[in-house]
Amino acid sequence: MNEITSSWVTVGIISVVNLPQVLATIIVLSMHWHTDHACNRQHMFRWKLWAVVAAFRMLAYTGVVFYMQLYRTQLQERPEVWQKWRSVGNTLDGCGLIWFVLGNLWLFGDDATDACSHPEKSPIYDMCLSMIVVNYVQFCLPCILAIILIPVFCFCTPCLIRLLARLNDPRASQGATQNVIDTIPLVTVSADTFA
Repeated sequence: MNEITSSWVTVGIISVVNLPQVLATIIVLSMHWHTDHACNRQHMFRWKLWAVVAAFRMLAYTGVVFYMQLYRTQLQERPEVWQKWRSVGNTLDGCGLIWFVLGNLWLFGDDATDACSHPEKSPIYDMCLSMIVVNYVQFCLPCILAIILIPVFCFCTPCLIRLLARLNDPRASQGATQNVIDTIPLVTVSADTFA
């Protein structure tokens, strides 16, 4: 959690990712709580429950990260309090991972007898699905970046090593001085030299 709360930029990124999802959850659920009948009540209840808990967790996590960054110096002066806040943030983060897995099971894990025939007709289902996609991107982003950077490392590493070698050794790009060149013995090569 220390890396997560290391700067205001990180807090801003977390806010930009989480707060629109919370706002979308509030809007969609308030508009379609009683009017959405795309599937049976059991499906609707699961989707609503998942969306409410996910939005609450994102809002709480964003609040904890913001608070920890805002009062960072005061909290770090009291290590036991700082550790408690870090534990709260880590717990919320872990709960988010568990809820993400449950969301996958609830959205995509129907058996054939209880399947919802057209869940895409439900705005609540669509919102839950979009939140799951955002979570997938968040979890997979480091892997995606690593895959994208493999060619960069493979093709640019030799050039980077040469550049760093030249930067570290300023004499490497100057060549030999005239005094060094004058000390090299001259040898005349003729056809008899190689016979």
